[in-house]
Amino acid sequence: MDDDDLGARRDEPDWDGWEEAAAPRLLLSRLEQVCRLTPAAHAAPLLSIVAHLAWWCGDGARAGVAVDHALGLEPDHSLSRAVRDALDHGVRPSRCA
Repeated sequence: MDDDDLGARRDEPDWDGWEEAAAPRLLLSRLEQVCRLTPAAHAAPLLSIVAHLAWWCGDGARAGVAVDHALGLEPDHSLSRAVRDALDHGVRPSRCA
């Protein structure tokens, strides 16, 4: 065993295959999984973040579903309302990928 191998972790991620453009979509997927496990009483803020991230990634349909669900749970939620307004008025965010 070389001195270079001492202390090396075997479970470190392989960063060679990392695609930076895929990170926002991976985050979106993970947040959607968390939303499925979140009780409805606490889901609107998380759903509004999912909606905002989906909108930012250019996925208006996914954003619309998430924001409509959030507004169904909390009609006065401010971030949800802002995302809904952006979608309704055709505001175009920067694309992430």
